[in-house]
Amino acid sequence: MSESIKDKVPQAPKKAKPKAHYINNKQFTALLVEYHNDPDSFEGKRAYEKIGKLFLTLANKIANGGSWRYYSDDIKEEMINDAIYTMIKNLQKYDHEKFNNPFSYFTTVTINIFRQHMNKLHIRLERNVRLDMMAENGLEYLIVDDVFGDKFARGELK
Repeated sequence: MSESIKDKVPQAPKKAKPKAHYINNKQFTALLVEYHNDPDSFEGKRAYEKIGKLFLTLANKIANGGSWRYYSDDIKEEMINDAIYTMIKNLQKYDHEKFNNPFSYFTTVTINIFRQHMNKLHIRLERNVRLDMMAENGLEYLIVDDVFGDKFARGELK
């Protein structure tokens, strides 16, 4: 019953396999280069479709993570649509020769769009609360339509 020296030496823990990322930055860069080189060619259009799928994946992953997880599906859907629209609009602004991390660039764009969307939503909610409080306190005459200057009483023209 003798134990060998090999059994007594502590073994190094096995290294965990690296996680596969949901967007490969090198492939993403290659798609952007392919699209920017000739957007009207068959390869450019195919790359554009793949880029669109990556944008959708990116926006969905960010919307379902951390800060945005507990918002309603309707709000998240609006935020995702706004983010995809903005990413497509900013696709021409991304310079693949100057930068080599499109994942970071478009992640930042998405998060900023989500924040802008939530700020607009909070402003609208605060405005509606103020208008409701004014209406409850009998101050309907102070609620004025900005466009026509008409006075409103609980949403109806007076």
